[in-house]
Amino acid sequence: MGASIGKRDSLADGARLGSSFQWHDGFLVGHDGVDADHKRFFGYFSDLAREIDGPADPAALEHLFTVVLGDLGQHLMAEELFLDAIGFPETASHRTSHLMLSEQAKAAFAIGLDGEWATALRLLATSVLEHITEEDSKMRPFLAVTSAAE
Repeated sequence: MGASIGKRDSLADGARLGSSFQWHDGFLVGHDGVDADHKRFFGYFSDLAREIDGPADPAALEHLFTVVLGDLGQHLMAEELFLDAIGFPETASHRTSHLMLSEQAKAAFAIGLDGEWATALRLLATSVLEHITEEDSKMRPFLAVTSAAE
C-alpha cells in the first residue's frame, strides 16, 4: 500500500533528515540489552532517513518502517518482562507509557502510508526519544542501586 513521496514532505530548510538522529551516551539507562535496543532504533532512524533523503522508494520505506515497528513491539514486551523480573517499582506506569508509544508509532506509520514519510519518521523518532529520556531514564537510578547491591 505504498504511497508516493509528496512535495510537502520535503524538508523546508533544505537540511538532510539523516543528520537528525544521533545516538549519544546520555541516552544510556544502564542495562546492556535495553541500551543495545535503543541504539539499534537510532540506526533504524538513520536508515529510514537515508531512504527518505535519497531517491525514496515508498515500498522500501513501508517495509523498513514495518520492521522497525515489529522490533519496537518486541523491545517493549522484553523491557516489561525485564522490569517485572527486577522488581522495578514503576512497572505499571511504564506499561502505560509503552501503550502510548505503540499508538504513536502506529499513527506515524499511517502518516507515512499517506506519503508523508519524513513527517512519520520525525514523529516516530521523537516519540521513541521522549520515551527513552522521560520514561526509560527512570530505570537508571534503580539499576544503579540494584547493580551496586549485587
